[in-house]
Amino acid sequence: MGKYIPFQKGPPRSVQDALDEAEEDHFVDCPEAPYLLRAAAAILDGIFLTIGLTSFNRLTMALFVYFGNSDGSVPVLFSSFVIASDVTLVYVYSLWTVHRFGGSPAKLVFNLRVVDKETGKRLELYRIFLRETLGKALSLAILGLGFLMPLIRHDQRALHDLICSSSVKKIDEGVK
Repeated sequence: MGKYIPFQKGPPRSVQDALDEAEEDHFVDCPEAPYLLRAAAAILDGIFLTIGLTSFNRLTMALFVYFGNSDGSVPVLFSSFVIASDVTLVYVYSLWTVHRFGGSPAKLVFNLRVVDKETGKRLELYRIFLRETLGKALSLAILGLGFLMPLIRHDQRALHDLICSSSVKKIDEGVK
């Protein structure tokens, strides 16, 4: 098992600190996520993002046509707003949810968590940014081979996981 000790002499800890430490200890002991489960989560994330962005873009276009031009033309300012909104939504979906909850919505559905390889802690925002942007861009740049690395590595980590020293863990349900 890990390092969690429920009672220690010394300065008192908060309940939240004790829970965070127990969670990190549990995450270190959890197995690596299987490749097919990670791939399924990636596909589901793509579906969620496509539905969300398409719905948002259609809603903003309908509002613009209703309140704006009667000829249906789209000015540059409105297009810039839609692009900025899309980038913000993708940021919230991809980066903030991993930072706040330990995984994207699809990863959470499949009980997967993105954690630090050594400590089991949630990643800091800069490491998530490095993983999700630079790491995944490099994985695509080498003909997608970075995403296939879990198939040949014993620790089942992809290139973007190696870049930021992260790991995707399959969380145990606890009581069976």
